[in-house]
Amino acid sequence: MTLHVRPLIRCTCALLFLSGAAPSVALAQADPLRARLPAAVTVKQGMLNVPALSPLWLLPEYAAKYNIQIEIVMFQRFADARTALASGDIQLTAFGPQDISLAVSQGARSLVGIAGVGSGNDCLIVRKGEDMKDWKALADKRIGVGAGSISWLKFAASVQENGLEYGKLKIVNIVGGGGNYLKALQGKEIDMAAVWHPFCA
Repeated sequence: MTLHVRPLIRCTCALLFLSGAAPSVALAQADPLRARLPAAVTVKQGMLNVPALSPLWLLPEYAAKYNIQIEIVMFQRFADARTALASGDIQLTAFGPQDISLAVSQGARSLVGIAGVGSGNDCLIVRKGEDMKDWKALADKRIGVGAGSISWLKFAASVQENGLEYGKLKIVNIVGGGGNYLKALQGKEIDMAAVWHPFCA
């Protein structure tokens, strides 16, 4: 995943992430980029309950040392965080690699990627009792996807790589977080789903 910020706080965010590289307190105090800001700055940070982003929960405490107050704003989906960032409702968030191209395609020109912060895997999960031995078995299964998500992109590419036509599959778009996929599986609305961690477990 890539962390993105709006240009208005580019210097502040550079401070936040570059300050972690200081080998000593003396060096940090001598470097103007690492000096405590004279006036408090408040930044709204979009956050999601995703294990790969857990280091970002430490950011408010660390930033406070530099007179930067971070207000956490929770989102259920990366797409919602991306929209809030592009509209200026928040100034800092993390989201997947596809979100920059999606935002640009929607006219956003104010996003700046500053650091990679995590990685994770995607997987296909199958409802208990379903027998899946190869990709051909997908042809008659109802498959839950989050259209536009990175899991969906990887799934669609894998389908083609394994000789299937995506347009002929029984695709069911699931809106919201991974919990909705699990509910759809348990309710027998779908037979399998393309999801991400921690829902792969």
